Amino acid sequence: MSEDTIQQTFNVPAGTPARLEVSNISGSVEVLPGDEGVIAVTTIKHPHTGDLERTEVKVSQAEDGKVKAEVKYREGWRILGGSKPCQVSFTVRVPRQCSVQANGVSCSVSVHDLEGNFEVSSVSGQVTLNELSGPVKLNTVSGDVDGGYLRGNLQFNTVSGDVRLKESTLESVSGHSVSGDIALQTPLAEGPYTVNSVSGDVRLVVPVDTRCTAQVTGISGHVHTAFPQTTYRRSNGSHVAEVQGGGVPVKLHSVSGDLWMGPAEGETPAPAQPAQPAQPAQPDQPAQPAGPNRKEVLDRIERGEISVEEGLKLLS
Repeated sequence: MSEDTIQQTFNVPAGTPARLEVSNISGSVEVLPGDEGVIAVTTIKHPHTGDLERTEVKVSQAEDGKVKAEVKYREGWRILGGSKPCQVSFTVRVPRQCSVQANGVSCSVSVHDLEGNFEVSSVSGQVTLNELSGPVKLNTVSGDVDGGYLRGNLQFNTVSGDVRLKESTLESVSGHSVSGDIALQTPLAEGPYTVNSVSGDVRLVVPVDTRCTAQVTGISGHVHTAFPQTTYRRSNGSHVAEVQGGGVPVKLHSVSGDLWMGPAEGETPAPAQPAQPAQPAQPDQPAQPAGPNRKEVLDRIERGEISVEEGLKLLS
């Protein structure tokens, strides 16, 4: 059975901002720049990958000009035993200035070279973001995020997925991660730059002249930097590093994650500094009552029963 390809074109009303919403169950979503004033959707259904008859694709345009493309799987498939939706590939070309909302389940999502507001949600799928100008909101489960050259504010929530963004200009960062590492390359603006993490590390690659105050609050997290002019101290249970005199606050709230900061490879030969000077031995303390099981707390956070902040309080 051959692939089923459909091409549809929609005009963006004059004076109306271009907007796209696309949702897919299985397959791929790719959003790219195209002609001004036009949103062109190419849909390919792959029949050999699932139940073609029950996999529905709907593409429409609302009165306000917003174009919506979505895949639906009709009820009753569970009764058939083993039936599943077939894979669908969306390729959408939009005006360069276009806001995009993309959702995928078992589906890769990529958005490139656009200006607007961007919201991307993915479950069990790779996300790729490149050359985007405007605020970005990410929600991912069991999928990594890769890309770079982003300009704007970044918000993210990830479970079991890494976030890696290179050569970007992020005016602020606010994020939550359960068990994934965060790696961002960006100069620091006014911020804030705050990450809540259960068991993932945060790595920031910043310019050599960066001045900031890095702070890690948690059970076993530390600050590490590759800047020679850094002083370390403890403050209210937190590890604090004043980088080159201090400045923009960078905060990591973590159960067992570290914060690393330094310039790009090759920009300075300075070796990494220890998180803090060695502390003198403390006298033995009276035994404390046993606290909650760490694994149980982490499992409760991952299931969404408690927040990262609540988990930190239970484990502290």
